[in-house]
Amino acid sequence: MSLFHQVNPKLALLADGGWSDWSQFNFQELSLGTVTIPIDRGWIDTWRIGLGLQYQINNPWMLQAGMSYDSSPVAASKRIPDLPIGQWWRWSIGAQRKLNERMELGFSYTFVWFGIGNVDNVALPPDGSVVLDGRYQQNSAHFWGINFKWKFGTGSLASKMKAKKG
Repeated sequence: MSLFHQVNPKLALLADGGWSDWSQFNFQELSLGTVTIPIDRGWIDTWRIGLGLQYQINNPWMLQAGMSYDSSPVAASKRIPDLPIGQWWRWSIGAQRKLNERMELGFSYTFVWFGIGNVDNVALPPDGSVVLDGRYQQNSAHFWGINFKWKFGTGSLASKMKAKKG
């Protein structure tokens, strides 16, 4: 669910909430040569909340910023080192520039912290004899983005339908 509120001509507030069905990916198979090992990842469904804002500096430029939180899809006692994620925190900033009435160009940066990636006494398949215990020192990622929007057509669908009727 997302919400958008235009506070005034320059400022808009955004909110987002959601749910991810990570438990659908709980059971997976790992193939090592001719051996296939079933893995129970212990993944659970998660929820997400986010807040953001858009600020129109002037006619062509709009700044954007936001942050969001995702709950952890796995407990530390089930986490294996191929995906050492816990809670996700995202912080983003960006800018959009209107090139003309139909085109916009945008740039963004997002920092994601994947939480404390503890691996707490995890027994590995197939027999559970190997036990992992540890912590990831750096558990984050940086994302840079560029987007381009091009509006097709010469007007809204409603105005085109009115023109056809008249």
